Amino acid sequence: MRTNRCWRCATRGCSPKSTTRAANWRPRTPPCAQQADKLQEQTDQLRDWNQSLEERVETQLGEIERIRRLERFLAPQVAQLIASSDGHEALLDSHRREVTVVFCDLRGFTAFTETTEPEEAMNVLREYHAALGELIFRYEGTLDRYAGDGVMILFNAPIQFADHTKRAVKMAVEMRDTIGELTEKWRNRGHNLGFGIGIALGYATLGQIGFEQRLEYAAIGSVTNLASRAVRRSQGQPDRGVAGASTAWSSTGSRAGRSTI
Repeated sequence: MRTNRCWRCATRGCSPKSTTRAANWRPRTPPCAQQADKLQEQTDQLRDWNQSLEERVETQLGEIERIRRLERFLAPQVAQLIASSDGHEALLDSHRREVTVVFCDLRGFTAFTETTEPEEAMNVLREYHAALGELIFRYEGTLDRYAGDGVMILFNAPIQFADHTKRAVKMAVEMRDTIGELTEKWRNRGHNLGFGIGIALGYATLGQIGFEQRLEYAAIGSVTNLASRAVRRSQGQPDRGVAGASTAWSSTGSRAGRSTI
């Protein structure tokens, strides 16, 4: 009977044990091929890590951009809260809500800018805005807009507060005292400037306005006009007056008044 023998059996002969080893023999992978396979595996892992890292960086950059956009009109802590919460974009959608609007400006500022040096006018404006900004963020108001020396602040939008009117009044009183100290300093520099604040409570249309490259969160409605008019009414009152308590209903459902705080 013929048996399967390895090639060594035909030439030199071999034992059954060596015959078994020969039957199980497999060609070895050259070391260079093993290194190439390992290198390819590491390359694939590195590509996956890079892709994951790019996705995380893109997500973080988007988060930073959202926070930066929100910080243009919200206190930093409020902006971060909105940006990190689920459905934060819905807070900026168009809607109607009762808000407290605070409008303030510097009396005599227009005439001041026409007679003083541009550098000094801008320096005064920066000091003024810095003082207001600190208080706006402390009371978690929403900065609607700057218009030269005119500043409009919202309360109860986009973040709702049960005590939004109380916050607005407390902020206005502190603004009166803080800017009062500034006006004394400006007076020592030869500038005769005053400060007025108007407050109004009513319903406003809220949402983002502008265009794709420049969107702003804003309030639209008669309540904003009432706050602005309350400032003009306060001009006949003692310097640094705060005009506008919730004392009278207008035909649009907004409230404004003329009390001095």
